[in-house]
Amino acid sequence: EMTPLHVAALERSNNFLTAAVQNETCDPWIRDSNLRTAMDHAQAFNNTEGMKILYDPMYAYLAEPDGEVVEFPGGEPPEMA
Repeated sequence: EMTPLHVAALERSNNFLTAAVQNETCDPWIRDSNLRTAMDHAQAFNNTEGMKILYDPMYAYLAEPDGEVVEFPGGEPPEMA
């Protein structure tokens, strides 16, 4: 079974995707009965615009600072050999 988000991704209903991801209850990581995300369906049907729409809410946590700072001696990371 698929959610409306999954169907919109495979049917290229990108206006729906845009509206859906703006809702705070939208979970872009939700999986269908075959364990696929809406992003998986967008990729399978070459819906590049849909992939872009889904990407930001899926990975928004990467853009948020986590408060952790890595200190390197001398201020720079060591050279990789």
